Amino acid sequence: MSEHQPENDLDAASDPDQGRPGPVASKIDAIGWALLRWWGALFRVIFIAAVGVIGYFWLDPKPLGDVPLGALTLNQIFWNLFGVLIPVGCIYWFFNFPDSSDSSSNEDNPYVIWGQAGGWLLGLGILAFFWLNKK
Repeated sequence: MSEHQPENDLDAASDPDQGRPGPVASKIDAIGWALLRWWGALFRVIFIAAVGVIGYFWLDPKPLGDVPLGALTLNQIFWNLFGVLIPVGCIYWFFNFPDSSDSSSNEDNPYVIWGQAGGWLLGLGILAFFWLNKK
């Protein structure tokens, strides 16, 4: 037997560095987690802004100042009210940052979850784009 091979399982278990990743692997993992958190923060901004803009233009609020009071309907009032509440709600949602200090591991960080969701949504968008553009 070689000098470096353990004779039994007890000798193999006593080596504390056996299952630990090397310094290069741990740096690559740290960079990967950092990139995923940065992508999650960027995707969160893009997603919330898109929800606010699309919601505002989808509801298409009309100015109510020129509408005679007798012709004003509840539908017009509610569409204008929700047309304002959607961007205000998105602004509140944007400034209500997720608390990442409670997370003890990288997987529990809320920006990692945003990054993973953004990756899935981006992948589905690319698949839908190519599927809709095939001839």
